[in-house]
Amino acid sequence: MNKYVLIFLCIGMMNNSLACWETVEKVSNTKSIFILAVGSNLDGLKYANADADNFVSIMEKLFIGSKPYTCTLKYDETTTDVNAFEIALRKLKKKVDTNDLVIIFYSGHGAKQTDFNGDEIDDEDEYFILTNNSFVDDTFVRLVNKINTKNILTVIDSCFAYDFSRNSDSIVHEQIKKVNLQYPIKRQHTEQNLEFNDINGILFAATNDKGERPAYELKGSCGDDRIGGRFTVFWKEVLNEYINHKQHIDLSEVFKEVKKRVYQHSRVGDCQSKEGQDPKARIDNKIMRQINSFIPANYK
Repeated sequence: MNKYVLIFLCIGMMNNSLACWETVEKVSNTKSIFILAVGSNLDGLKYANADADNFVSIMEKLFIGSKPYTCTLKYDETTTDVNAFEIALRKLKKKVDTNDLVIIFYSGHGAKQTDFNGDEIDDEDEYFILTNNSFVDDTFVRLVNKINTKNILTVIDSCFAYDFSRNSDSIVHEQIKKVNLQYPIKRQHTEQNLEFNDINGILFAATNDKGERPAYELKGSCGDDRIGGRFTVFWKEVLNEYINHKQHIDLSEVFKEVKKRVYQHSRVGDCQSKEGQDPKARIDNKIMRQINSFIPANYK
């Protein structure tokens, strides 16, 4: 089954987005870590919400001792708090200082629709599938870029994941076939005169900027018993190996190993795809060094 999008939170939709970050009482001039993780079990996906939990757990293991502020949001057919993702991002603007680290994870479907405001060179907006609403990249990037730090790591496990960067090299020049999803798209905001801004920080994307190479959800087949978004499964596996062996950890190197394993796995067995799933990163070396500086010394 094709899979379409990834960020970082840990509370659950039953408590709704109003609970996210409400108990955060930061001490000024201290370095804190915020993790917002979002899963979306929609349109046939079964393990995206578990991906969000797994991502949080491995990142908390990495940053052991730092006690990150975490919030996890989970979407499915019963979800009523459809704007929780957006609200959680807006609240981060009020909580985060320039020296803090923010990690955003999303696992679920990602898709494209016609661009309504003329800010996309390829005339298509990317969006996250969250019940019957679309959370468009215009709004997503704008909210991320309002967070008061450059130390932001966004991890997206979905189709069209790299295109959420809105970076000029992520443009898909050939027409991409529209994804036929069962949920009608209702655009939440029609925002005019937006600039074509890149997303701040680092982006680790489960797919590159070639629309024919989709993300994939593993279902315990493919010759092994793994379940979850293929990128998330290998992210947890590789990072856990680094942590257990107390190796020097550079998250850009972790991504390179994940990229290699994801591509190899996508080329063999029942889960193979014609082109192979090929993750892609957008990395600023200065910001990457700052993010890595939050990793405990015993892993450096």
